[in-house]
Amino acid sequence: SKCFPGTLAVDRVDFDVKTGEVHALLGENGAGKSTLMKLIAGSFNDYTGTVYVNGQAVHLCTPAQSKEIGIGMIYQELSLARPISITENLLVGRLPVKGLFIDKKEARRQSMDLLKEVGLEYLDPDIPVSDISQCEAQLVEIAKTLGDNPQILVMDEPTSALSNEEVKRLFSIIRDLKNRGIAIIFISHHLQEVFEIS
Repeated sequence: SKCFPGTLAVDRVDFDVKTGEVHALLGENGAGKSTLMKLIAGSFNDYTGTVYVNGQAVHLCTPAQSKEIGIGMIYQELSLARPISITENLLVGRLPVKGLFIDKKEARRQSMDLLKEVGLEYLDPDIPVSDISQCEAQLVEIAKTLGDNPQILVMDEPTSALSNEEVKRLFSIIRDLKNRGIAIIFISHHLQEVFEIS
């Protein structure tokens, strides 16, 4: 459960998500879906109840802690910095270094590997994010999160700005992640998508 002043935003929610599963989370606007996911992502440290990851009880206090135990979060509002390069976005906080300087060759290699995971191997990782489409930016966001090797991937309305063709492409990537044993929590309003992917 999670309370804000005057509002019980999440009320005794209980669910399991297993490895290699796409678990749909549904609800109207204001139902508490995003609040619950932010709780799982470590954005709140004042919730009540218990979260278990791999059978271990954890209290998720910070986003860094959630990331460390294998929870990746892809928010509806992308966290990419549009003026800087794809590489800098993908490897933020973990750019490889050689001595005192960034190892640009290794950074490019790591970026290309991540882009390949989401079908964007055709992109030049040195270009700014502002030069790519909304769909490509969504996939870069997923690649960025995959760089942290999550066991659990939370996707908050990932299709909201995508065309039908782009949704098909995203679902192909989600199926691949599922086959690799990643547990996915998929938040959506669209029932047709939910029945197709989860």
